[in-house]
Amino acid sequence: MDAAMSERPRAAGILAIIVFLEAVAVLGVAIWSVVTVIGGEAREVTAGLFWGACLVGLSFFLLQAGRGVLDGRSWSRAAVVVWQVLQLGISFGTFNGAEGPVPLALAMFVPALAALIIVFRKPTREWLARERQEKLDGDAG
Repeated sequence: MDAAMSERPRAAGILAIIVFLEAVAVLGVAIWSVVTVIGGEAREVTAGLFWGACLVGLSFFLLQAGRGVLDGRSWSRAAVVVWQVLQLGISFGTFNGAEGPVPLALAMFVPALAALIIVFRKPTREWLARERQEKLDGDAG
């Protein structure tokens, strides 16, 4: 393994920050969801609490994916790509023409697009493939 592959590229750090911020945002929505249920505004308490638990799980998943990016774990690339594609779909669904909440749609669209661009850049691809390459080099030796 060469010296260039041992240092985390700056793009991977930026990608991890984006994923960590998304995790915090999802956790914020989870907290808001549970507070809304407890506050009595929701009709279905069980469904609201389940939704909050699912969002907490998603937040944990995103935290682990961001950590995987920092550590150069190859599985984290797929996790990040899948979430960003889902987030793009959610942002398109949020913006439903002139009546949609444009700032919210953009707040989801911009980081997802940026993360997708970063994850497919060569330094990030190489960083996230190094674990797999090390395993192949070890098997060959």
